[in-house]
Amino acid sequence: MKLKRVLSFGAAAALAVCLSVPVMAESTPGEQIANVTEKPGATMEEVGTAVAAMTSVYQNSQEAVEIPASVTDQALRYFDMAEEKYAEGYTSVMAKGQGLGVTWRCGTGASVKVTSHTYGTDNGVVTVVAEAVGAESAYGYSLTVQLDPSMNYTEYTVTEENGDVAFESTAKVKAYLSDNGYKKIVTFWVPHFTTYILTPVTGNTGSTESTSASTSAPVTSAPVADDGIVYYTCQACGYHNWTATEEGYRCDNCGYIESQKQLSGYGNVKGVYSPKTGTENPIKATGSDMSHVAIVVVALAVAAACGMGYAAKKSGKAE
Repeated sequence: MKLKRVLSFGAAAALAVCLSVPVMAESTPGEQIANVTEKPGATMEEVGTAVAAMTSVYQNSQEAVEIPASVTDQALRYFDMAEEKYAEGYTSVMAKGQGLGVTWRCGTGASVKVTSHTYGTDNGVVTVVAEAVGAESAYGYSLTVQLDPSMNYTEYTVTEENGDVAFESTAKVKAYLSDNGYKKIVTFWVPHFTTYILTPVTGNTGSTESTSASTSAPVTSAPVADDGIVYYTCQACGYHNWTATEEGYRCDNCGYIESQKQLSGYGNVKGVYSPKTGTENPIKATGSDMSHVAIVVVALAVAAACGMGYAAKKSGKAE
């Protein structure tokens, strides 16, 4: 009888371990965001899982929420990673569209309808009125708003009109040179849609003759046509000077990382970086994966429980 009790206790303990491991393997949305923030080499799937978990918290909240800068940074990081895959033909990683000077990015199955976009020429205040269409985006929404290039504001605060969402971070203005001339944009992230207001916090309301770094970009960023050298222009700031790093080619002006294209053949590129290649779609429908260690522990616990049960049964027959 003692043997039976010992074996029964052992089986119960094994089952307890089996049931507790998945719980121990779970992490909170905030912890997931912190983990990918501290991991420069995090995959698109890892970042997306963390962003989706945090987005769900905000979307289901019944109270006003305050969104820290780390969440905004990782959400935009996810969409930037998805943008690269989208450009390569993986259109299932996200949805994208534009209207009224606003380009939006969101999860597949979702869409955005921009009803108005106004820019205050006297105070620089931007108001974007839009609504979500279809399914709600699991990753929230990234919005890029075209600005008046003659304005020299360099940073904006983002607020929600009804006050249900507050953002700790600010959105920085980026300048670039396109086929249609010099452009300025500001990109921000929101968990859901309503009316959002962008208020400038730095800069002056002057012309493009200002000597600020953002307005001087067109002078030095345009590739020189008559020297026979082809330059690769940074999509973030308009410059074309690059240095190879472990993460990719880093723009010497703004720090933007280009990790998908080989730039060694262009002018003003120092060093060589080998872009990562792969054809597997990095987005999966499942949530965060259980670690391999946890799976092994679970398997061993189940095997131990079954073995103990069999031994107890055999011992009973022997008595």
